Amino acid sequence: MKFKKHPSLTHIITCIICFSFIFIFSCTDEKNISCDGGSLDEIIKNEKLGQSDYQMLDQNVAPGIVYYSYTTFDEVRFSIGKTLSNICPFQPILVEFKTKAISLDTSQKVSIIGRAEWHSFSSISASTVFNTIDPLIEEHTYEGHYDVDVTNIFGNEPASIDLLMSVQFRRLNSFEEDKAFFLDHFKSLQIEATGQLFQ
Repeated sequence: MKFKKHPSLTHIITCIICFSFIFIFSCTDEKNISCDGGSLDEIIKNEKLGQSDYQMLDQNVAPGIVYYSYTTFDEVRFSIGKTLSNICPFQPILVEFKTKAISLDTSQKVSIIGRAEWHSFSSISASTVFNTIDPLIEEHTYEGHYDVDVTNIFGNEPASIDLLMSVQFRRLNSFEEDKAFFLDHFKSLQIEATGQLFQ
């Protein structure tokens, strides 16, 4: 009876190492190819807050609209934003939030918040990238910068994130009064995002 000759342990280890190198190089090459879609240079700006359309905040956000929503702490939040898609998932995105507050003396506390949200694996993750709370006693430009890191979240698929900039304060007697307070104190809201696009 003849026995079949089995491969030695050395041959098996050699094959495993070779396949590992092939997998690593293919993944590296795929990563380089996937981010050749050009530069992401997005500016979301609203300098005509009084002439904008106001809508209740839903799941999707688009430029040119001021969204409003209410928190569980009896506060109102006015926001601008946009959904950014086809983003390179291997590099962080630099985001800058900026708003100019008008000089009016008030004891009302105001929060200025910048957020990045993304959907992955059927869940929502959010990062508060900029948050300041101040009484608006003088004209001032508020700015915040942040690197939104989406690496190791979307795998080799293009990333998609929602960027939101919000002004939040305690509710007044009606939506019209809330809106009037917002317009009396803020001249513009702006978000800038730079990064790399997917192929």
